[in-house]
Amino acid sequence: MVEKAFPYKLTQLLLRFRFGVICLVGIITLIALSPFIKNPTILIDQTSEGGKRTEDQAGLDLLEMADKFGQGELLLLVIQANDILTHDNLELIQRLTEGISTFEGVRKVESITTVEDAVFDEYGQVSMAKLFETIPRDPAVLQEKFQVIRANPLWADILISADRTMTVITITLPPLTRGSSLAISVISEIEKLVETLAHAGITTHITGISPVLTDSATAVERDFKTFFWLTWLIMTILLYFAFRTIRGVMLPLGITMLAVGWTLGFMALSGEKISSVGAMLPSMIAIVCFSDAVHVLTHYYEHARASANRREVILSTMGNMLTACLLTSMTTAAAFATLTVSKLSNIRQLGIWSAVGIMLGYVLISLLMPVVLSFLKLPGTKVQEKYQNSLFSRFIQAALLLNQRYGSKVMVLMVMLFFLALAGLSQIRVETSMTSFLPKKAPSIEGLSVLQEKLLGFSAVELELQCPQKNEEDDPACFEEKWGLVEIVKIDKFLEHREDVGTVLAITDLFDWMYTKFEGTSDFFLDFEYVEGFVAESLFFLGQNPDSSGLSSLLSKDRMTARVSARLTIDGTGEQIQLIDDLQHFLDTEINKDIEVIITGDSTRMNDQIRSVIDSLTDSFFITLVIIFVLMIWLLRSLKAAAVSMVPNMLPVILTMGLMGYLGLSLNFATAMISAIAIGIAVDNTIHILVRYRREISGEQSIESALEQTIWSSGRALLFTSAVMASGCGLFILSNFTPIRHFGALMVLAISLAIVMDLLVLPFLIRFFRLRF
Repeated sequence: MVEKAFPYKLTQLLLRFRFGVICLVGIITLIALSPFIKNPTILIDQTSEGGKRTEDQAGLDLLEMADKFGQGELLLLVIQANDILTHDNLELIQRLTEGISTFEGVRKVESITTVEDAVFDEYGQVSMAKLFETIPRDPAVLQEKFQVIRANPLWADILISADRTMTVITITLPPLTRGSSLAISVISEIEKLVETLAHAGITTHITGISPVLTDSATAVERDFKTFFWLTWLIMTILLYFAFRTIRGVMLPLGITMLAVGWTLGFMALSGEKISSVGAMLPSMIAIVCFSDAVHVLTHYYEHARASANRREVILSTMGNMLTACLLTSMTTAAAFATLTVSKLSNIRQLGIWSAVGIMLGYVLISLLMPVVLSFLKLPGTKVQEKYQNSLFSRFIQAALLLNQRYGSKVMVLMVMLFFLALAGLSQIRVETSMTSFLPKKAPSIEGLSVLQEKLLGFSAVELELQCPQKNEEDDPACFEEKWGLVEIVKIDKFLEHREDVGTVLAITDLFDWMYTKFEGTSDFFLDFEYVEGFVAESLFFLGQNPDSSGLSSLLSKDRMTARVSARLTIDGTGEQIQLIDDLQHFLDTEINKDIEVIITGDSTRMNDQIRSVIDSLTDSFFITLVIIFVLMIWLLRSLKAAAVSMVPNMLPVILTMGLMGYLGLSLNFATAMISAIAIGIAVDNTIHILVRYRREISGEQSIESALEQTIWSSGRALLFTSAVMASGCGLFILSNFTPIRHFGALMVLAISLAIVMDLLVLPFLIRFFRLRF
């Protein structure tokens, strides 16, 4: 009775002031739901960083370089036609370019109608002039200008395709790391402008990082609505088949709805928005809270068979279950809370608010379950018989039979599967590219696919090269001298010879283009004696119009910092990681140590995010293990029993992750959470079994009879709640996001394995170690 003392007293207090409890819950509900009364919508976050400026080093480097060279996020307006270089099409491109350049926040707009070429006047003076001062109609003139565009490294394969059927208007915005609300506004304005100006024969697509994030937000909103309503529908159906009573359906359902409502309400009050991972939040909270509510109700039915006194039945139920439910809620909440070690804001959000929601669910169960049951009559005999003869009861009978006859063989099978799973773990690959997560029919992904057929995508690796300090202020910077430019050429050539790199832009490419214009031949570096004099002349000429000539985007004003930009032909995370690793090795071994080189860009940031995913997976899993192990020692008062209890909790995680490797499923922002979440959910079943077993073994029963009584009494509830959790996670398979679909399928497997371990492996281990505690 010691462990029941506090739950008993709390329940007695709640029953004494039951109307006050109802009023208190009502007031809190009104406060929590107040944001939805004013605006009955869920706010969806359309940024990859949770709307906050990044603090990772790659992000800071990207911001610094963007400010120095006037770079930023790219939006690409892809235009297709049978022939781009017609008078009407060029006029349309010109009007679109001029219109977009007036939009607020747009730094720069480049298209084939804005390019400038170096030309000689009648006196032999060279200057930069627009290639299209007027739009010609003569096909021969248009073809001549097309050849000029293709000869410039700043434009070739970036602005227009070789077959003249595709062009791109490139819009430069402030860096994405400073928020994407501006980009979303610009995208909307571009769509309106295109709709107004476009004519027949033209097809347009908008792609880029922000369009991908916008499509992600749309997918999240769709997922949120799907998961939200289907979760309640599945729970209702399962409750009906399990209990066949109104109270058996409405009580767990109502408490779970309140827990989800409170969590989303407090989330809205705090200003949080639902992220791409956060779409799973309502379902995750619902299935965990629902599980505890069902366990309480199951024990209520059990106690109702032994007593006709409603008050005693409620007190016995809550006295036995509040402590166990507190422990299961704490362990599951702790598992989710460990996700806060992640550097990814969307994973942290799911971890924090799931933990909050689970504990709110426990509070609601403690408050409302005894109060509501006190207004209802005890279930009749026929209702109890229906529950006793349910489908779940038949499964328990089969589990008991299998356990008694084939327990050792099942254990041998599990050991074999364990070693197979360890081999599968080594085959897990990592993927965090958002473009690989969305459906191919998403507008931004469709636009990217079209673009990559003939031109380059928006993925890029950026390098910032810093000269050493000058001895004298009047000394030339290293990038004004041959030795410094040679280092840039080394990097340029290394990247150009890779199949995963499309186009490389560097200041040396601009000099080479100038050399071709002036001397009629390419590769000015063949004439070493001429290099520095030519560079000085070129810098003087290009410096007169640094923006239009492209100089400002490749070399800083003080000539001390140069930029090299490599547009990639690949989107896969693993391929980009390999490229960055190879590039870093090349820089470390081949480039003059006096020049400091920083690799940045979106691919580098993605690389950092991958390492963050792996680190958070490892950290959260082991932190969860430690927390759960400590709680089990405290609960069971036995180190041996606590160690045994960890086996059926770790096996489902290892087997699931091993299968993940064999199936080739990637480790990403969603599947990285499986290990911590799965063990947090699996331990709930273990706690309920061990708490009940301790109660049964405390008498004169043998271990065998105590186990049989434990599995028979607790097994039905465990099977039912596992079915609910598996069904709830199974909904994620309907997601528009590939990672969430994989998360759902793997969680169904992990939950199914967890109940098998608790009904078959745990009883075998209890017998084998002769546990009494």
